[in-house]
Amino acid sequence: MIHYFQKQMRRVVPNEHNHVIRQFSLLFIISLTLVFVDVAQTQPKETRFSDDDGAANDGQLGDTVDNLVYLPTILKPPEFLVIADFDTCKPPNNLVGDMGAACPDPGCPPPDQLFESYPAEPERGCIACLEYHIKNWGAFWMKLNHLDMTPYPYLVFDVRGTGDIIGKQFKIEIKRNCHSTLDGTECYELEINYVGGVTANWEQKRIDLSEFAFPPGWQLPYKSIQDWSDLEELVFTVEGNQSGEDGSIYLDNVRLEK
Repeated sequence: MIHYFQKQMRRVVPNEHNHVIRQFSLLFIISLTLVFVDVAQTQPKETRFSDDDGAANDGQLGDTVDNLVYLPTILKPPEFLVIADFDTCKPPNNLVGDMGAACPDPGCPPPDQLFESYPAEPERGCIACLEYHIKNWGAFWMKLNHLDMTPYPYLVFDVRGTGDIIGKQFKIEIKRNCHSTLDGTECYELEINYVGGVTANWEQKRIDLSEFAFPPGWQLPYKSIQDWSDLEELVFTVEGNQSGEDGSIYLDNVRLEK
């Protein structure tokens, strides 16, 4: 999150004033600490009786009552959660999950190729570049490490494109794969959403997670997501009939927001 804040500051503060960024980062950390910690004062009280009447602790007349109030610390989820800002210029992502390319055949040989790289751009740092040459499909996946998305209604990211993707759309998939064993777990859960309106300029996309749905026509064992508190994978997919056959998608600041 701090990396994301510093990246946004670099876009508006000249390089010669890096000390300003450091000072604002310190203030940002202090502010987060104050926001995250909350004291709950509405917790139930425990009643304790003591022997002022010489009898047992039976709560009878003559016993005194001590009310003990417990004040637990409650941590609230942050206002946004960064999945990948790509600032390390390589995997893993900000959730310490791996990232990479997928195609119909291992190694992405023709006719379906997708190559991911993490070039640096002025005022942004490193980004993800997904260059594709496909007939069928190619994908860029990010492991989520059992991420709980329930506090967040929106998936947000910056995107621009070149080539065939301009004026077309790509698919986002959220998955809970699970697997394992004789009546044990299984899962095979996923939901998708198509995102269009990609241009040659950087734009922010803000996708309501309620717009994701199970893809029509898919058969068992696949099903819609049953548990949004235990998600395993986020995938950006290009398809020949939806995204065109040759193009590049550039991504930055992939995150969840309230």
